Amino acid sequence: MVELLPAERGIRVSQPKAQLDARTLQKHDAAIIVCSREHAEDALAKLPAAALWLRLYRDARNRGQVTLLSARITSDAIPVVVAFAKSTASAFERLMR
Repeated sequence: MVELLPAERGIRVSQPKAQLDARTLQKHDAAIIVCSREHAEDALAKLPAAALWLRLYRDARNRGQVTLLSARITSDAIPVVVAFAKSTASAFERLMR
């Protein structure tokens, strides 16, 4: 069964040039974070709930190449997806993850 949802007109996409912290994250309904595949652990260590992200990454890495991680973090259970892309990937290639 395929279900189509009505188009959302008020979606805001932002790409801030600052360090992401829990306070900033709580201002949004969801987040997609794209990290460099080559420096994945360093990038994850700088995120809110870093210990959780590093544990998920290491568990997934034991099963093969990691392309995505997802979790609900913060007290409001905000859905967050972390995607991994080559550092040389174009903006379009990062969105294709």
